[in-house]
Amino acid sequence: MNVPFLFLSACLLLWGWQTGYLLFAIPMALVLESSRFVHWRWEITRKDFYRLSDFSSVLLTVVVLYQFNKNSMHGVYFVLEWLPFVFFLLLFIQRYSQLNAIPYSAFFISMRKQALIKDAADEKTVDFNIIFALITVLAACAGNQRSIWFFAAICALIGWILFLHRSKRYSVVLWISMILLTFVIGYFGQTGMRQLQRSMERVIMSLLDEYFWQNRDPGRTTTAIGSLGRFKLSENIRIRVDSEQKLPYPFLLQEASYNYFNLGIWSAQDSEFELIDPERLGYWPLSASTQPVFNTVTISTWLRRALGVVPMPQHSLSLEDPGALEVQRSRLGAVRMEGEPGLINYRVQIGNYQPQAQPNLTDLLISDQYLKPIMALMNEEGLMSDDKQQVVNNVNHFFKEKFRYQLVDRKDYPGKKSLMNFLLHDRRGHCEYFATSTVLMLRAANIPARYAIGYSIQEYSEVERRYIARARHSHAWVSAYVDGVWQIVDTTPASWDFLEQDQGSDLQALVDLYSWLRFLYAEWQQDENLVEEETDTSSQWLWLLLPLIMILIWRLSRRQRLKGALGDDEKRHLARSGMDSEFFTLMQQLQEQGYLMNDGESVSQWLQRIRPLVSDTAHIEQMLGLLPLHNRYRFDPAGISPEDRLRLRQDSRRLL
Repeated sequence: MNVPFLFLSACLLLWGWQTGYLLFAIPMALVLESSRFVHWRWEITRKDFYRLSDFSSVLLTVVVLYQFNKNSMHGVYFVLEWLPFVFFLLLFIQRYSQLNAIPYSAFFISMRKQALIKDAADEKTVDFNIIFALITVLAACAGNQRSIWFFAAICALIGWILFLHRSKRYSVVLWISMILLTFVIGYFGQTGMRQLQRSMERVIMSLLDEYFWQNRDPGRTTTAIGSLGRFKLSENIRIRVDSEQKLPYPFLLQEASYNYFNLGIWSAQDSEFELIDPERLGYWPLSASTQPVFNTVTISTWLRRALGVVPMPQHSLSLEDPGALEVQRSRLGAVRMEGEPGLINYRVQIGNYQPQAQPNLTDLLISDQYLKPIMALMNEEGLMSDDKQQVVNNVNHFFKEKFRYQLVDRKDYPGKKSLMNFLLHDRRGHCEYFATSTVLMLRAANIPARYAIGYSIQEYSEVERRYIARARHSHAWVSAYVDGVWQIVDTTPASWDFLEQDQGSDLQALVDLYSWLRFLYAEWQQDENLVEEETDTSSQWLWLLLPLIMILIWRLSRRQRLKGALGDDEKRHLARSGMDSEFFTLMQQLQEQGYLMNDGESVSQWLQRIRPLVSDTAHIEQMLGLLPLHNRYRFDPAGISPEDRLRLRQDSRRLL
């Protein structure tokens, strides 16, 4: 396909417009188009093309390493944007060379040894113009600004080159009508594909979130602001709760608590886990004193390792799970369980018990880089008061009135966002920013406070008849010590759940159904394991070996029979098709000596071409004389006589 005049320039200008390299695209286009008006040409050899191709390959490698080192995964887009720079020199040399094409062997090192034996005039070449045009359009797509004008420009380029190569059987009006119809269908089709892509992205991201969630440890000693952000777009169900009484919204389940913050990182100081002595088998008291039970809930979640932190209500009195081996608790209120990995169901009694230890100096610590601007902000907003509960109320009102909840933008990882920018300027963010800022503001007012993470139960499933918590219900809040009691302070605007719910996929009902069926199967499997725990099932697996052994024996016997049968058939097939002709041995010997046959070249043309190159031309003449007999043996349906077959064999062996 020939590239029309100014087509390459249009591709380069589109690339420069979309990627911001217009100042480079214009001179590149002028240089390429000038070759049509300049009559002189360079004499470029094949080895010169080899060097230029190798240089482009090395340059591409350098670009890939540089961009991926600088931009991580996003480097692929920058690599694509730079492709015209990488391959421009190769096209420039082609346009100003006498050959005006590039040998195939320049692109493939494996072909160069054979190419050097061939005559340069016989080697196949490729026109790099259309390839460079496609590379340029691809680079423009990598940097496109997602506007209707980009789609229109792409359609114009496609229509331009297709119009010049259209079939002459149809009228121009009909052709233009059909191509416009194609572009319209393409536009609305790609819009639908983009919507489908968003839905598929959510499904795939949910699967990835499932993997990350399985491998995270809520009991770790540190957490960075933004660590919950990657779960905020996932609708996967993490926790199920059965309650004897109606739960208040929101109902918080805490996984971990942290008391020291610096440079965007929360850490848990002096939070070692201590073993709890069970009162009876499968029952662990979390409170030493007898207190009234307000509610009892059964929590179902997944234990991904043999030892892991489990989500717990704030005022838990006891934990009951027959499958747990031991239970541990930290002074900051986190509960860790050891048991068999998989689905776990544990009962928790809820009362007025305070699971966290008394505050210490760490719960009041705030670094100078945060203290001064926060104190100035609180004084400016009039949030300070001698009454600590009033300070909590003032801070809560301050965030509810002057801040707005915003989902995490995947292009801007939250850890890069300044906390002070959230407090003083942007005033938009998600729960981790609200909770962290609240802790620091309360500490600035001399109120002990801790940062807590877990889940907020805000949804009831009518299908499962229980409360559920999805991955996007991951939440952060504050535990503040006021008037001798730890109380929950959640300054995140209440609209956060509705905003995240609006991002849900249309396929969510199917995903929830699959999750529920998986949960029911895990429960059934758990019950079966409890019933058959003492049964030795190893003998049952031996029955699987029987069909495997039978299949193995059948395949071995079949292979043995086929081997003997295929030998006879192969011989008959070779004789019937003429593939056992000794003439092939002569051809093979010549090619091993370096006289290679070109693609699409007949045997007669090949022998005629190499005849001047062979020292003993008489042998080539005799092969040309023997070739008609070889062809008759190969292709004549009637075959050849036994005498001719004997002559073909003897003459070929004599020449060999």
